[in-house]
Amino acid sequence: MIALFQVPIHKARIVPSEQERANLDELFINMFSQMPENSWAMETGKSTGSHTLQLHFFPQMDWLLNAIYPEVKQFWNDLNYRKDSELGIIASWANLHKHGQLTGVHSHCGYRDWETDRKSTRLNSSHRL
Repeated sequence: MIALFQVPIHKARIVPSEQERANLDELFINMFSQMPENSWAMETGKSTGSHTLQLHFFPQMDWLLNAIYPEVKQFWNDLNYRKDSELGIIASWANLHKHGQLTGVHSHCGYRDWETDRKSTRLNSSHRL
C-alpha cells in the first residue's frame, strides 16, 4: 500500500497469458469497430459504455476479475473498512483514445440506488468481490 494521499493507493501487477490477452484484444477490437467516436458522454474517443456497461459478464474478462478480487479485498481490509460489506461490480466499460482524445472531467460520486443496482446486476460467484 502506498500512503501518498489521504486515501492510500494499492499497487499490484496483473499480467494475462498470451491467450487471455488475445481473447480480450479480439473482444475490444470487435466492440470498438462498431462504435463511432464522440458517442458517449464526456468522451471524444470511443467507449464500450455506448454498447454495454457490463463488461464484467463477458468470459474474456474472467482472468482479470479473478486476479483483481484478492487485491481489492486485501486493500479493503487494509483500510479497515466494514468486514461484512458485500463488494461487487455494478458497471464496467472500456474507453479507447487516439492521440489528443480525452475523457472529460467528471465524477463517479453521487446518489445511486445501490439496492436496485445490486438486484438488476447479479454477479456470478467468480466475479463477486
